Amino acid sequence: MARNTVGGFLRSRFVRLFAFFILALSVSAWPRILHCQSNFDGPSQLVAAALLMDVQSGEFLHGVAADTHIPPASLTKIMTLFLVFDALSAGKVRQNDVMRVDDSVQDIYGARLGLQPGDVLTVGEAIYGVAVASANDAATALAVHIAGSEQAFVTRMNEKAASLELRNTYYENPHGLPSPGQKTTAADVANISRAYILSHTEALEVHSARTFQFRDVVFSNRNTLLGAYPGLDGLKTGFIRASGHCLVATATRHGRRLLSVVLGAASPEERDAASVELLDYGFTASGPAAFD
Repeated sequence: MARNTVGGFLRSRFVRLFAFFILALSVSAWPRILHCQSNFDGPSQLVAAALLMDVQSGEFLHGVAADTHIPPASLTKIMTLFLVFDALSAGKVRQNDVMRVDDSVQDIYGARLGLQPGDVLTVGEAIYGVAVASANDAATALAVHIAGSEQAFVTRMNEKAASLELRNTYYENPHGLPSPGQKTTAADVANISRAYILSHTEALEVHSARTFQFRDVVFSNRNTLLGAYPGLDGLKTGFIRASGHCLVATATRHGRRLLSVVLGAASPEERDAASVELLDYGFTASGPAAFD
């Protein structure tokens, strides 16, 4: 009788462990912030990865799946603009320099300014086109203007990532359109974004612009939290099917700047809601920092 009881207990325990294993496998494919070492359980939205950072210290305040690889989508443009502002700071280019667009924009699809080979625009116009309209053709035009070719610019992007000791990020283009080897993580995106805004605080003036007019077209900033979340002044949205809806959001209150990264939300609304929950936690939490 005792043997049967023990055997039944072991079988029952095995079934529970097996069920938990299967559940863990299913969740790991599309992870969610579930728990942290404080009273904050994380955003209620389902996301692939999320992270909250204190910009001044670089400390991760809350996160999940921070090292999970995901295509960077248009978050790639943060690194593109990082290199552009590096070139501006070094005096290698100026905002009013006129760029002539070459054939490299012909096959660029998705968000665009509508550039065609032979068109001209200034570096400043292209910067706003990338930051506000997330224009893939403007990102390509900037890359060619600064480095001589798109591939030479991509090499610089990867060198910059290496100099920041980011081992989980690799770029294959300057705009983030699908490419098999292109990857990043929430942790790397946060570190890139932090280094960018600390190196070039002037860039936030561009990223916080609600609209941008190019020729006769007015483009609205794809970061819909601008003007809706107090203190928010950046930074960049992203979307391709393989990545889901992504957002790097940064805001300042009472002299403290926070930065949230949300990757793989199902919709822009869920992306924004997850970002707000993270930032709200960071600005109101009084307990210890948490990171899962």
